[in-house]
Amino acid sequence: MWTGESMTLMESLVVSGMGMTVVMGVLILLALSIVALSRLMTLKQQPAKAAPPPAPPAGPSEEEQCAVILSVICEELRADPADIQIKSIRKL
Repeated sequence: MWTGESMTLMESLVVSGMGMTVVMGVLILLALSIVALSRLMTLKQQPAKAAPPPAPPAGPSEEEQCAVILSVICEELRADPADIQIKSIRKL
C-alpha cells in the first residue's frame, strides 16, 4: 500500500485516521483506568469503624477576652492600661 515515494490523498487520510484512532483509544483506556483505580482506592480507604468526632476545642475564657480587648484599645489609643477602665463589653 505505501511502497511508493509519495502517498495519494486517500492513503494519507487512512494513515491520519489510524493515528487518531490509536491516540483516542489510548486516551480512553487511560481515562477508564484512572476511574477504576480511584474507585478501588476509595473502597480501600473506608474505615471499618467510624471514629468518634473529636471534641471541639475550648474557647478562650472571659478574662482572656477582656485582656485582648483591653490591649487592642490601649494600642489604638496609645494609652497605659492602668488609665483605662472597662465597664461593660457588648457584642456588636
